[in-house]
Amino acid sequence: MKSLVISLHDVAPATFDASKKWMNLLNERNLSVSMLVVPGPWRGGDLVGDSSFCNWLNETATDKHEVVQHGYSHTIDHDDEPGIFGRVVGNFAARGCQEFWGISETEARNRLHSGLAILAKVGHRPLGFVAPGWLTSRAAVGAVRRVGFNYLTTHFFVRDLVSNKRYFAPVVCQRPNSTSTSTVATMTKKLATALRVVKLPIRVAIHPDDLEQHETRDAIFAVIESAIANGYKSETYASFIAARRELKYSLLDSHTRESVG
Repeated sequence: MKSLVISLHDVAPATFDASKKWMNLLNERNLSVSMLVVPGPWRGGDLVGDSSFCNWLNETATDKHEVVQHGYSHTIDHDDEPGIFGRVVGNFAARGCQEFWGISETEARNRLHSGLAILAKVGHRPLGFVAPGWLTSRAAVGAVRRVGFNYLTTHFFVRDLVSNKRYFAPVVCQRPNSTSTSTVATMTKKLATALRVVKLPIRVAIHPDDLEQHETRDAIFAVIESAIANGYKSETYASFIAARRELKYSLLDSHTRESVG
């Protein structure tokens, strides 16, 4: 199975207009999307208090798409520290948004529960969790599992927390508002081509700010269209995990029947 997973990050009242435009563009192409929603207060926005955003989210998150919890506040507004090396890695990879990178299990669980409570108020119980910048400390991974999420993702893997399996699937993404936009766009397309040649899953991460940079936007759609043309199937993270569980049990059943026969 050749899987294409498209994730729209930073979906929140603060990015409402751009998120809505992205979803319209992706829906026009009949693509499934994992919508990474920031549940807590972020950039002055309040999810529960924004009825227009919540109505749109409920209308958009149909069976074709899914809501994923994306951190809590998307900012480092706690006292936990990742250390000097961790800080350097976090600042490079997430540019100051590494909320779950240098964090204790207790702090992580509090934030996860707070985010789930907010999302529940607007009618959603996400199966998956993705930390800002894909950076999750070992303690936070334990918290994500114990709170009851089915999966989480990193830069290189999709982790099934129920079966305790992980799938190698490097994420293809841009760096919004970067001075290296053109270079990164070229590298993005080359990475996606390499993944496609060896038939690995292709994960395309989109940020609302990507919409305004034509090179970035064109590179994203070039990757997506090339994958679809080469037989990749668009699916959410939830369906990606579910399909692999079904395959596993299908193979086990087949093996059992052969042994009995």
